[in-house]
Amino acid sequence: GEDVLSPSQLDNIAAYVQYLRAPQDPGGLPIGRIGPVPEGFVAWFFGAGALLLIVFWIGTRSSTRSDSS
Repeated sequence: GEDVLSPSQLDNIAAYVQYLRAPQDPGGLPIGRIGPVPEGFVAWFFGAGALLLIVFWIGTRSSTRSDSS
């Protein structure tokens, strides 16, 4: 009631609850909203996958050329 919280305190609580519904993400993508860890994991996962694909592609090209020589 009004004897416990002032109207300005209730307004502050209401503004905070509204903020929690759609917080800003100034640091990047909102992947799970748990910080930069998932963003780094996604970058490492796709980066390592792309690197492995490139290495595999180069390996198959060089073995194909050595087989035909």
